[in-house]
Amino acid sequence: MTQKKIIVLDPDASFERASRHLHKCRKCRNAGMEWARRQDLCNRGRQLLEDLERVEKIYEGKQLAA
Repeated sequence: MTQKKIIVLDPDASFERASRHLHKCRKCRNAGMEWARRQDLCNRGRQLLEDLERVEKIYEGKQLAA
């Protein structure tokens, strides 16, 4: 069976997960995570950054609507 990935729509949790990974992963830390090109990050770091951006876009739309 395949495992399904659940994305928690909480920007603080997404940021916390990405920052924990940044402290652990040498490749992402050396690349500079948020300022790096996508190909300079490891696979996990790339995915975390995409998730963080996706969650931020959702909340930006909600804030503009309010």
